[in-house]
Amino acid sequence: MELSRDLEIIALQERELQLRSFNSDIAWQLGVRLRELALSRNASVVIDVRRFGQPLFYAALAGTSPDNREWARKKSNVVARFHRSSYAVGLILRQKKTKPSLTNMDCPRRVTHPTEAHSRLQFLALASSAA
Repeated sequence: MELSRDLEIIALQERELQLRSFNSDIAWQLGVRLRELALSRNASVVIDVRRFGQPLFYAALAGTSPDNREWARKKSNVVARFHRSSYAVGLILRQKKTKPSLTNMDCPRRVTHPTEAHSRLQFLALASSAA
């Protein structure tokens, strides 16, 4: 799909996928529901729901690795810095043909969307950044 169209879709999702309120109970319910969906689809995912860096729900399903926890934390850091999904930030950089190093994105604390293999985590990353 063309970058500008992907960015339009992501912007729409970012506007519409906002919670009216958010607390630790809602975070837990969201995490449990995402886990149930992932299990029903046999998906190998990490679910990391947090608020301002505070972990509120975490699950690593079969097929994930210890590195996935760090990867999710880095994606959350991108959201905290740019107030956009990490996928959107990665697409914007690609659209502008800007290297991550020029925006301090190559910092070991942040990552956008490195590979297609991680695409299954995109919604989870967006959901966890809703706080």
